[in-house]
Amino acid sequence: MSRYGIIVNVDRCAGCFACAVACKEENQVAPGIFWEKIKRNENVRDNVINWFRMSCMHCDDPACVAGCPTGAMFKSDDGTVQHVDDRCVVCRNCMITCPYGAPRFASDEPGTKMSKCTMCVDRLAEGMQPACTASCP
Repeated sequence: MSRYGIIVNVDRCAGCFACAVACKEENQVAPGIFWEKIKRNENVRDNVINWFRMSCMHCDDPACVAGCPTGAMFKSDDGTVQHVDDRCVVCRNCMITCPYGAPRFASDEPGTKMSKCTMCVDRLAEGMQPACTASCP
């Protein structure tokens, strides 16, 4: 069985945000939330601007899964890190433990559900690429 993960060649990223927009559209992500965060780093010494992606990396040993007390965050057999709303107690441990800041909450209000990149598993099941990679020029 295939196991999925994220690999990004940061040397080729132009900071166009196509991946972030495609992800938001495909997954109907809540206003104010982006699962794909594109960061800019200006290297003054080398006179270079670097762009890089900060989002769920579907880690091999995800800290968010280890930090989740209810099993709402889990590593699926295909290698993706997923979340089950019904098990979530909104403790925010996933957000606190994730080094990429991937778990996102629409607000600080109690009961606000967590959302994160799913790696478009519905698209993968149909033989397509995730929206972010399909949109990358």
